[in-house]
Amino acid sequence: VLSCEIKQPAPASGAAAYDGIAERFVTILRDHGLGRRALVHSFDHPTVRRGRELAPDLPTSVSYGGGTFVDPLALARAADASGLGAWWAWLSPEVCAAAHRAAMHAHAWGMDQPPREDQVAMLVRAGVDTLDADDPRLLRRILDAL
Repeated sequence: VLSCEIKQPAPASGAAAYDGIAERFVTILRDHGLGRRALVHSFDHPTVRRGRELAPDLPTSVSYGGGTFVDPLALARAADASGLGAWWAWLSPEVCAAAHRAAMHAHAWGMDQPPREDQVAMLVRAGVDTLDADDPRLLRRILDAL
């Protein structure tokens, strides 16, 4: 799976959002036949929502950096995302199980790079569906060894 993070300026920066970015990433993924082989995620949840409006079958997740939420899936539901993407340390077995019960996936990002076997093992045990890694070959070797 190709992990695609869509960036938008931070609201506090005062910079305008990138107009048409959702349309552009949907077009690029479709043009290259990657619509179902990519996971699009962003901290900018309106951009995720717009992507899903344009391509309802596009795998998406809303990113969040941490914290314990009463209902982390509410973030994904509000953006019509197909899953949630959390900083790796916040994806507990309970959060992953709740996502799966809701027919959503759980995506982990922000692990140490290169990936550490103990972090990957913890996430696999927790039930994550996808992981980001700067070196996918090393991640594959770790996963194969588990």
